[in-house]
Amino acid sequence: MSSITEGSNVFLNVPRYQRGYAWTRDNIDDLLRDMSAVPSGQFFVGTVILHIQQNDSETYNLIDGQQRMTTCTMLLATIRDKLMSLGSTEDALRIHQHISSKPLGGEERYRLMPCAELLENDFFENHVQKKNPVQQRPINKSQRNVIDNMKEFEKWIEENLSPGAPEFSSQLVDVAIRLTKSKIILIKVEHAEDAYKIFESVNARGVELSVADLLKNYLLQNLPEHGGHEHNWLNAQRVVERVGQGVSMPKFVRYSWISRFQFDSEKNMFRGIKEEISPSDCDDFLNMLSDDANLLEQILTSNVDPELSPRFREINKMLSNINMTGVKQFVPFAMGLLRNCERLKIEKPDHVLRTVERFLFRYNTICNLPSNRVERLFSRISRDLESLEFENPEDLRIERDRIFNRFRTTLQDLNPTKEAFVEKFVNIEYKSSSQQKTIIRRIFAIVNSTIGTGELTYETNIEHILPQKPEQWGLTREEIEEYVNNIGNLTLIQKQLNSRMGNKAFEEKFPLLMESEIRINSTLDAYLDNGNWNEKSIEERAKSLAELVNSTTYSI
Repeated sequence: MSSITEGSNVFLNVPRYQRGYAWTRDNIDDLLRDMSAVPSGQFFVGTVILHIQQNDSETYNLIDGQQRMTTCTMLLATIRDKLMSLGSTEDALRIHQHISSKPLGGEERYRLMPCAELLENDFFENHVQKKNPVQQRPINKSQRNVIDNMKEFEKWIEENLSPGAPEFSSQLVDVAIRLTKSKIILIKVEHAEDAYKIFESVNARGVELSVADLLKNYLLQNLPEHGGHEHNWLNAQRVVERVGQGVSMPKFVRYSWISRFQFDSEKNMFRGIKEEISPSDCDDFLNMLSDDANLLEQILTSNVDPELSPRFREINKMLSNINMTGVKQFVPFAMGLLRNCERLKIEKPDHVLRTVERFLFRYNTICNLPSNRVERLFSRISRDLESLEFENPEDLRIERDRIFNRFRTTLQDLNPTKEAFVEKFVNIEYKSSSQQKTIIRRIFAIVNSTIGTGELTYETNIEHILPQKPEQWGLTREEIEEYVNNIGNLTLIQKQLNSRMGNKAFEEKFPLLMESEIRINSTLDAYLDNGNWNEKSIEERAKSLAELVNSTTYSI
């Protein structure tokens, strides 16, 4: 590897179409394990494929091997910094020559120009490549990976070498020598077209190329070098990372794609994109992705911009109810609906979302039915809205309403029956996961609103009526374990009442519940069994709640 890191006339550039830095702890562990396995020999790092740049004989595009070369640079930098802190300046500067080259009388030039994500805010230069690095807050996933992996290197050094011992400096130098003397297979290609094909097809080691990586490659190879196109991609990627919630860049691209063009699985989507999006369309498609990333953030944070619709507050309320449950299949439909509110003169999009919210609550949240058919439906309706063309306002109204009526009819056909809903509902149980707690809160919000007190406006806790520690009720935990967490034994209380309730005996606790300002608690006495709250009470209340919630949500 020294032929790359040490040669004064060899510089590596990660092309803008490459994915970000994706190596994680597992990859770092593999590298360190391989290096440790051959303490006195030369270990094999892998294949490096370079594309020779036409107008710069010293610079090569790094087609395959980005992750490894970036990581090796980081490890060398970690060792350099350790040696500098020990006062071994000469050794540290010798290692720095593998990171940076400075010809006599010339300017310093770093041997690796990393991926675009690591170039943002000069992160890689400041954090890794400088002789006196500057700690910097990461702004994307690639930068966070760099920070995490350098911590792994520091941890490995602490655990496998001898910090504080006289031989520590020589141990550090030995690791650097082993790394720079490692073996690689070096392949050079002359034509850019061959480089792009290789990028799509090879993955010698590490993280598999995702559809987003391949798409980035395809779009940017068909767009001019200058024009800020890679920044549009990075901005979209940063928005998706900020949103989180289990939505990766490939998932987001798929949401956008199936909301506009055609329904595809994530696996098959790239092929469809290449067939549909010609090189001349790449600029427009990248702009679409950028717009849709911002729309995704508004949808999943329930923070729709007023410019999309004057009923943004009502829309955000519906989105909040849906997002509480963690369901994501609706996202492509929400994208198509909100993108076209103004163009299609959709006056009350929140009413459409209310229909979706009720359906998803029944179909996904309670009954946990297969999502593929529903996702296809959401994609199709979004694409119908997207492709709807009209010559006059009346044609628009007729065709738009026909799409929505067909949508409601299909949802009603898929809507779980009362029997199926009740069967699943009565078996809902309390779990410590935040998502399950959110579902339970949503259930009680529906119940509370239905019986006349409206939305809850103050903070609440989920409370077990029969406590999980039932000793003061004259019971053991083993006796109640099969039903204590059932939905029929759960309620909401104001946070300030939580400490007063605790595990009090029935005679003390029940009056406090009945006096609660939350309406659902004032009905608990209807389920007492001969004045007691027991398994029969819990079972009867669960059925009653199921009937009430079913009647409230059944109409789509």
